[in-house]
This record gives sequence, structure tokens and C-alpha cells, in this order.
Amino acid sequence: MANDNDCVTIKDKLDENATEAKKGEFRKKAQAKLEELAKTVGSEEEAYRKALPGLLETWGKQDEAIRELEKQIKTCYPDWCHLIKDPICEEVIEPLDAKRKQIADVVGEREKDLDSANEIYHEASAQLDAWQTISKWIKAQLDANQKLIDEVCRLDALKERNERLCLIYIFFFELLPAHRRLRDSPDKVDDVFLDPEGELCADCNYHSSKPHIKLVGFPWVIDPLKYECKLTEVWEKWKEAGEYQVVKQCEFDQIAAWRAELASAEDPMQKRQDACAALRDFTGEHPQDCDKYSSDD
Repeated sequence: MANDNDCVTIKDKLDENATEAKKGEFRKKAQAKLEELAKTVGSEEEAYRKALPGLLETWGKQDEAIRELEKQIKTCYPDWCHLIKDPICEEVIEPLDAKRKQIADVVGEREKDLDSANEIYHEASAQLDAWQTISKWIKAQLDANQKLIDEVCRLDALKERNERLCLIYIFFFELLPAHRRLRDSPDKVDDVFLDPEGELCADCNYHSSKPHIKLVGFPWVIDPLKYECKLTEVWEKWKEAGEYQVVKQCEFDQIAAWRAELASAEDPMQKRQDACAALRDFTGEHPQDCDKYSSDD
């Protein structure tokens, strides 16, 4: 017998309880992670405090080199804006975005939600790992930035202009954003450094999507006294992302159950039984216009 659309069924409550149970399992994982952070936060804060002067010195030297490179690039390539818009945005970024949209058009809403939740949780996990070892992570990022600086300088020294042009992409899309994000919190960093593709290719058809949960971001140089509070905030966002991922996974898994129910309902004998049951309910509520087996015959 069909249920009222507003009726909460036992099956609905079972699904809800199953989701809550899985969220409970994740909360145990989150609690264990929090206890792990509690054991290491003191030593990591002290390590970061000792490493900070060297990290700032390295960032400062790289900043000087990057400013000189930017000045030189914009002087040597006065059409650098067009070099970004035409060959990079229109030939690289825009086609990639079109592929993303093409995929999005053929998947259902729940699959999109699950993909987004998985992506957010993956990003949140990476950020938590980075903040847990902040001094090592920033040092590794500075080393990676130095390699980008060296690569831009190497390309700039080449004779062939077509070979040199690759430095435009490396500098504006890779080096400059990574360098700038290390120095300040995301709230103080220009959007062009947070989302270079979305900002530099704003005139194209590219549209960057905003995540359901706003994460803290990867580490930047902060006051050591604020480290523990920031690490706790990152953990809270990771926990939120994990619970969100659990909910979206459960919602997606319901589709398989619904498909199984549909397959059962579409079985010929099942359809006959359902139809007969519906007819019995219907005729039971309405007067019959004839009765073959009435007592008058």
C-alpha cells in the first residue's frame, strides 16, 4: 500500500540510524586523531618556533628573487596578459573545465555530492597532516618554490622565445601563488593567489566551484603562540568534512538499495501481486456495480 509522501517509514528511520552509526564510527576516529595531536602539539610548536627565523629568512630571499623575476618578465613580455588569456586560458584551462562539465552533466546529483565530499575530505586530511608537522611542511614548500624559481631562471636564459614562454605559466600559475600563500592567511591573500585559474581566466568560460565546507587552508607562517589554536581549528574542519563525507556516502549507497527494490518491483509476478493488492484496496473503498456471486442469483 502506498505511503503518504510526508510519512516517515521504518525504512527511513533504519537508513537514518545507519548513517548515524557510521558517523559515530568516524567520530571515534576523530577522537583518536585529536588524542594523537595532543601528544605531539607541544614538541611541534617548539620545533616550529626554532625553525621560524630560518623559514622567514628563506621566504624573504625568495621574495626578493620573485619580485625581480616579475619585473623582468613584465618588461620582456609586455603582452603577458594576452599570453595567459589566449594560449593558456583558452587552450588549456577552458577545455579542462569543459570536460569537467561534460562529466557533471551525465552523473546524478548524489554522485556529484559524493565526489565533492570525497574531494573536500581528501583536501582536509592533507591540510591536517601539513599543519601537524608545520615546520617540515613549510620547509618542503620553500624548497619546492626554489626549484620553481630556478626553473623560471633556466627558461629565461634560453635563446628561443617559444621555449622561454613556458615560464609565463610556471611563474603566474605555480610559483607566485605558492609563494604568496606561505606568508599570510587565506583571508589576507588576494583571490588571484588562491585561485589563479579562476581569476586569471575570469574572462573565459572557466568557473571555479566553491566547496560546501570552507577549509582553513595549508600552513602559512604564523605566530607560534597561535599554532595550537590553528591546529585545533584545522582538526575541527577535518572532522566536519569527514562527517559530511559519511552522510553523502550513505545517501549514495541508498541508490543501490533503491535499484534493488525497483528490480524486485519490476518482476512480472511482483507487479501482478502489487496490482491485485492495489485493486483490492480500491474496491474495498468503493461500492461494486455488480457482484457475480450475489445471493440473489
